[in-house]
Amino acid sequence: MKAMLDLLICLHRHESTAQAAGGQMSPRERGALMLQMDLVRGSIPQFILGHYQRMRRSEAVLDRCPAALAMAALVSAYRALPPRKRHSMHSFFDLAGYPARCRRHRA
Repeated sequence: MKAMLDLLICLHRHESTAQAAGGQMSPRERGALMLQMDLVRGSIPQFILGHYQRMRRSEAVLDRCPAALAMAALVSAYRALPPRKRHSMHSFFDLAGYPARCRRHRA
């Protein structure tokens, strides 16, 4: 879980940097940052990434604290799993193979 938290925090910081820098970055700097963001996104399971994006949009207050946002996204993803999947899961990386048709977002 610590590794997944670190990845989500890293993604948040990269996204915040890209947003704050705006047009101040050179094309090469912007390209390097986008590459780093894509690498981090690629290592996070889509199921968790979806919850992260929803939390980022819906909970603006969490956007100020990357650790709180990451933790809330992981808890939201965990709660969205059926109980039998929760018990059989050994790590959050197991969600990489979680089928898309079974995913539901709880309000």
